[in-house]
Amino acid sequence: GINFEENTDEYELETSLLLPRLRTCSSAGDVTRMLHQTFMECFSPVAALTAAYANIGAEIWELRVTFQESAQH
Repeated sequence: GINFEENTDEYELETSLLLPRLRTCSSAGDVTRMLHQTFMECFSPVAALTAAYANIGAEIWELRVTFQESAQH
């Protein structure tokens, strides 16, 4: 819900930074901190506080765990 279907590549840079860093995360909290750090690098000082990334961090972590589990079967 952040690209509004108009600029589908608008966050391509951020995605290219986030995906490799995701491999280093071992929890939803790690993902949340990594998201915040990346957005601070890209958008500082307008990036929100770390807590604002908690829901998306948890969702990304859940997707990663699900993907890893499906890849093992």
